[in-house]
Amino acid sequence: MKGTIEFSDHFDEVRFRIQVTVNEPLEPGRRLTQKGVGFAYNQFMEAHQWMLATKEQDMKCALRLSNVLYADGEAETLQ
Repeated sequence: MKGTIEFSDHFDEVRFRIQVTVNEPLEPGRRLTQKGVGFAYNQFMEAHQWMLATKEQDMKCALRLSNVLYADGEAETLQ
């Protein structure tokens, strides 16, 4: 699957986005850890400052999928 992880504030304003691609099969109920997903902090970018200064409990996180490839080979483009 391919998509974007969006971090927003309490007012649902998206403050930061990270592009993500998962190349391994997903299983219902199984937790997935994706190493290497993140960003290089830049102190001059307002979105990076927000991520550093904001507590986890003050953020909302959503995964917005754009593409899915199913086990049977079927591909789907979303949005």
